[in-house]
Amino acid sequence: MNRIVVFIIISCILLIILFGSNFENIQKYYEQTYKIKGVYIPESIDFAGERVPLEYFDVYESLEREILVATFFHSQTIQILKRTQRYFPIIESILKKYNVPDDFKFLCIAESNLTQTVSPKQAVGFWQLLENTAKEYGLEVNDKIDERYNIK
Repeated sequence: MNRIVVFIIISCILLIILFGSNFENIQKYYEQTYKIKGVYIPESIDFAGERVPLEYFDVYESLEREILVATFFHSQTIQILKRTQRYFPIIESILKKYNVPDDFKFLCIAESNLTQTVSPKQAVGFWQLLENTAKEYGLEVNDKIDERYNIK
């Protein structure tokens, strides 16, 4: 007989021996054995004074993904926390000066992990500004100067 057929028959016999013909027992076994849970997400969250619409599955799942990554990617999370000690005081004072909600400091973590990175689309700096956007906000961007790198 073909080895695959023998394997299937033996597997079925083992399942019947372990669980009998009652497949509810199989379901209960898996429910008890494989409990995969995400991280705790509060029922309501606000960002900059605005409620985050967690009732939309895509918003909820995106938030959950970011929290999972931050929770279980320890080395990256530690690096970000170390960088916040260096850069958040600077960013917080600028946000306060222009009456921008303090929560906006977290955007540069989401955008760049507080690094002066360049994206595949050529967005630059902590805030990941494209060249045209930076120029629209009055930043100088040319061959010699790129103010997107300037945290102040």
